Parts: sequence; C-alpha cells; structure tokens
Amino acid sequence: MPPPFAPRPRSEPHALPLFSQVAYCAGWSASTASIVGPISPATARERDSRGEPYAVVLGDAAGTPLVLLEISWRDAHCGVWTLDGRRRTAHHRFVRDGDRLLLIRSREWRYAEEDPEFHDGAWYREREYEVDGSHTQLLRPHGERGSFRQDRDRNPDSTVHRRTPAFGDWADLAMLHPAVVSPPALTEAAAEDAPVEAPWSPPRPLRFEHADALFRPGAVFRSGHWTGRTARVEVHDAGVLRLPTGRVVACDPTSVWERTEPYTVPVPVGDHPVALSAVRFDDDPTHVRAAAARVVFADVPVASWEPATLPGQDPRRLDDGEFFGFGVDGGIGCFFDAAALPHFLKLMEDFDRYTDVFLGDNPEGIEVQGERTLSITDPDSGANLVAFSSGWGDGSYPVWAGRDADGRVCRLVADLLVVNGATLLG
Repeated sequence: MPPPFAPRPRSEPHALPLFSQVAYCAGWSASTASIVGPISPATARERDSRGEPYAVVLGDAAGTPLVLLEISWRDAHCGVWTLDGRRRTAHHRFVRDGDRLLLIRSREWRYAEEDPEFHDGAWYREREYEVDGSHTQLLRPHGERGSFRQDRDRNPDSTVHRRTPAFGDWADLAMLHPAVVSPPALTEAAAEDAPVEAPWSPPRPLRFEHADALFRPGAVFRSGHWTGRTARVEVHDAGVLRLPTGRVVACDPTSVWERTEPYTVPVPVGDHPVALSAVRFDDDPTHVRAAAARVVFADVPVASWEPATLPGQDPRRLDDGEFFGFGVDGGIGCFFDAAALPHFLKLMEDFDRYTDVFLGDNPEGIEVQGERTLSITDPDSGANLVAFSSGWGDGSYPVWAGRDADGRVCRLVADLLVVNGATLLG
C-alpha cells in the first residue's frame, strides 16, 4: 500500500471513494499533491479543542486523497476541498454558528485531463449563499477565457446548514465529494508530529490598525503607499455629536436616502465629543489628509475592537482584506443620529443647495468646527450631523466600535484608511 495520500500518477485510474484513511496535518501542498506537516490524532484533537488551525485529509483504501478539511474554530472557519486525487476540484466555505455550520460560498472547477489545477480555461462556477439558502451564481463555462452568466436562485436550499462535527466525526463533510453517496467509514492513521508552518490560513478580514496612534498628536507614520514619505498626526476638535436615540448613522451626507440605516451596535444617548485625526506630510506641510473621525462615549481604555455593522451584515462572511464600509461619492463622510434622518431628507429636496453646504461655499448659519469638519443641527430632534473630509476621497470606509473591559461601547471610529498598512515610526 502506498503511504497515506502520496501523489498519484496522472495515468492511474481514480479509485472508488471507499474511505478508510484519515490523516491530520498542517495542510496540503498543491505542488506535490500531498499533505505537509503530519500531526498525530492526539495533537490534532488538542488543536481542535483550543480552536487552533489544523487540516484533515480523507482518502480511499488505495491512498487517493479525496477531501481536505481546513479547520480553525477560533475563526469560526471550516473549509472543505474536494479533490480528484491530484487537483482540488471544489471548495466550500463554512462559518461556525454554535452547533451548526453555515455554507457561505462554494466554488467548483471541472478540468480536462491535461489541465493543471485552477486552469484559467476550466469550467468554473461560484455560488454565494444567504442564511435562508438562496444564492447568487456566477458561471463561466470556458473559464476566464470566455463569457459568463450571473443569476439568482431564491429557492431555499437546506444543504447550506450542517451540524458542526465533533472531532473525528468527518463523515457528513466527506459527503460533499460528488462520488460519495453514503456516509463512509473512517479510520485514523497513526502519525508522528512533524510540525511545519501551515500553507493556508483562515480568511482574514480587514482589521483596525493603529487605533491609539491615530489619535496621538505627533505620531509619525511611513507607508509604501506614500512612496516612502512620512507624515505626522494632528488631532482636531470636531465639536459634539448629539445622539437623542443612540442610533448612529455613518454615510456620505450628500447621499442620504430613505433606506439609510443606523448601525446595530448600541451607543449611549447624549452629547459626545468628536475628534478628527489628520496627517500632515513632512515633505509638503500643505498636504494634509483626514485619517479618522472618533466619537468618545466614555474616557476609558478600549479592550477590543469590532466592525460596526448594519442589519444583515455578518463579519464572519468576509474574506481576506474585506470589510463593511459606508460609501462615499462626494469626498466627505459624517455621523448623525437616525432621529435626524427625516430632516436631512427634507433638506435634500433642494439638492443643489444642500450639497453646496458640503461641497461648495458654506452658507451663513453653518458652524465650521476644527479642521475640515462641519456640523448641522436638526431643530426637531435636537440631533446634529458632524461631517468630515474622507481621507483619499471617494470610496468605502469601515467604522469600528471599541468596547471596554466590561463590554460596553466606549468609542466609534470611522477609519479613513490613510494609515492602513503604514508603519508607525514613533
């Protein structure tokens, strides 16, 4: 018998999927079509209990790898790959939600015999699933080389929900392989630990960088995005944000509409100070960029940061580098309480005059505060809108909620992505 999950010769016929071998490891090598970093079942069980990443390879009696599981419970992640013995043919991304797994996305490739893995001419299909099982589909019959079709299927698909497996209970996930028609019997292969760096990682959505330094006057950053230039932080008082209901909206004030929604994170009602972080470039002191806008609800240390989300947004669904953000089309962002939404919709009826408040000359009665900030009050609700320049201009920007050690929201920050990826020099 060949060693577990050794590369199979291309000409060898595909064995029937009579699973008998389970191997634990750091991951899968696409270049050798074999496992890397084998670990013992006991070590894998320990990693599972601690939520640490590890991989599982399931194969048939002949040693042909058919299913690869990539698991990291601390990231609520379970990825399931199917293989044809030497190439990955499909990927199903699940997120853990307690005792069940929710299918988020599936991708599938169909190869000609001579095609390498992920060949750009291979038939390809991608599906994005909602919690109810409805999905959107992208189909490329001739891969990247040909046309594509997109459609939406609103019929619920119950297969998007699966139970979260206990360690070692991989039979249900094995059935994602198209050739498996009944739950297979699985036997763990003994192995000695040979740890290596994992060749995979769970999805890493955008994270809030430099939360403290962004609002420390004099902090110095350097970034490759700035061609190696350095810039220093300035912090400006942007006045007070008045929140009669604590339902905060962040948006481009020139694009307010009826369906504008507040964030789901609850914040205290009342008047709260707003600060604007800006960076001034050392080689051109006239070049200043708004870097972040912060609302402080309590002057206590932040213990953790999380993305502020709108109804229906789930951060677990995000892929590498992705984030939920508010869109900007006029080079400006703002915070306001949702109670003032009717007032701003009313002002937008005279759209040209309203947008001139932000994009043109400020009319008499509009209070300009600090550096590139502006405040407008709704006389009915008492809420006000605090606007600020949006970093590099138009685009999409995340909002982060900071919680204290007791879990209460003490900060809300619109990150304008100016120092994202930059190096803090001091």
